[in-house]
Amino acid sequence: MNVTHGNGKAEDGVVTLEFLLLFPFIVAILYAAGYYSVLFSWQYRMQSVVDGAVASGMYLDRSRFPEQQLGTQVRTRAYSALTELVQDLPSPVQERLELSADNCVTETVSAQSIVVVRCELTMPQAALQAALPAITFGFLGQFPPAPSNGIRASAQVAF
Repeated sequence: MNVTHGNGKAEDGVVTLEFLLLFPFIVAILYAAGYYSVLFSWQYRMQSVVDGAVASGMYLDRSRFPEQQLGTQVRTRAYSALTELVQDLPSPVQERLELSADNCVTETVSAQSIVVVRCELTMPQAALQAALPAITFGFLGQFPPAPSNGIRASAQVAF
């Protein structure tokens, strides 16, 4: 393509040069949009799982258990629900979650004998980077930047 201006100079390849300069930025923006949409989708689904797990404690009949066992029963029920609900998550998320009995804990507020159950799921940054690879630009670092603490979902409810 040969474009001339009023002064008569020919400027060959201006469009090609602009394309070569802008194309990497456009691809990077599209990649970042896809990266973060997957990341936020996973975090949203993890939040839904922990919400369902702590809500399962609300369906426990308090009159069936002595007050000393109530916290243990609520925690057991919430953790059981958590492990079942995790099975519905996408496999890249399931494989990289840190799941243990410590994911659901209870605390009793003794004055009112209220039990608070809290469930949490965490995907550490290393597992996140293994599931969603970032592009490394040498001295510029990784793009798009992943959350430094990974992703986490937490919910609690008073019973």
